Amino acid sequence: MPPNSVTRMRNTKESGEPEGVQPAPLGTTGPAADPAVADTVDEEERDSLWKDGIEARFRTFNECFFPVLAAHVDWDHAVHFLEQELRPGRPRGSRSRRHVDVVARVREVAPAETDGLLHVEVQGQRRPTYERQVHHYRAGLVARHNLPVASAVLQTDRSPTWRVGAFRQRFLGVPLEDPITTTKLCDWDDRREELERSSNEWALVHLAFLASLPRTRRGADLSSAAPLWATKAELTARLAACNLTDKEFQALFRLIDSYLRLSIADEEQFMAELQRQMGETEMPYLTGIERVALQRGEEIGLQRGEEIGLQRGEEIGLQRGEEIGLRRAVLVSLETRFGPVPVQLVRLINSIVRPDTLAQLIPTTLRVSDLEAFSAEVNSLRQALSNGAARVESAP
Repeated sequence: MPPNSVTRMRNTKESGEPEGVQPAPLGTTGPAADPAVADTVDEEERDSLWKDGIEARFRTFNECFFPVLAAHVDWDHAVHFLEQELRPGRPRGSRSRRHVDVVARVREVAPAETDGLLHVEVQGQRRPTYERQVHHYRAGLVARHNLPVASAVLQTDRSPTWRVGAFRQRFLGVPLEDPITTTKLCDWDDRREELERSSNEWALVHLAFLASLPRTRRGADLSSAAPLWATKAELTARLAACNLTDKEFQALFRLIDSYLRLSIADEEQFMAELQRQMGETEMPYLTGIERVALQRGEEIGLQRGEEIGLQRGEEIGLQRGEEIGLRRAVLVSLETRFGPVPVQLVRLINSIVRPDTLAQLIPTTLRVSDLEAFSAEVNSLRQALSNGAARVESAP
């Protein structure tokens, strides 16, 4: 097994070498996301996004948010994630979906060189008995695997007062204390410059979270703050420069996107600014970014079209939603059959705005033998449409 590899008990995947890191900091400027947009985020969906990101970049996640624990892990030794069926059930009363947990078997550095379990939870909702639940879950892991367990909690809630502490109990004069390592994201609201200096890709996710916080509680000056779409473009461009695999990039980008939800107009501003920052550089992640952006645009466009209630606004919203949805279907179909779609072909597809034309391309994606053949068909179709428009204009 190569160094820095991460494996499942059933599935194996590689994790790239992390960049040199500093303890997690975060911060970016910009007002909080539009509440009408941000409120559409589904907490269960975000739980899944956190889990995907943690498992994709487990080492750098811990180095960013739990640097003391990470310093004791032998990262040259294989890391194994426990499947759900190998973990104890949650104690009664802990059925909230607003948390995600990951359990990995790791080895401690020399001289100990002991195997044990690193239990990480992401908690986004205040719970009065949370420490007890973590203690019970940890005790279940110890009993099931007969291994030492270290528990760490990343608090993604926005409560200014709630802090996860150690589990403490006293009975018959005998004290029990079970420590829990914690990091609370919103505590870094006034330490954003530290996050800006970090070379750890998770600091960018942390900055996205901070950018989504209301700017009023600390009396922030919004007059000089960058618009949210510009902040999102900057964080995305920096993420693209982190030497991640496509899968790792998309896992972290989707987290950033979940915190920085934009209106359809701002989503277009974001894409334009991202293209400007990337310049002529070929961006291998562009397809994934555009798909997420288009998906958000589709949802927001349809929702806003209904809210406006004006016939013209409704027509525009629905037509734009249809166009985005069809374009996304074409890209997904191509990626499913042939893998990553070249940037040039993505741009070619994006240049088509008529829903009926996009609808014709969907069966084409299933018929062609490769991406080159599909590109030729698109160019042929565009040429036919162009010739048809020219004939109409020249008709008497």
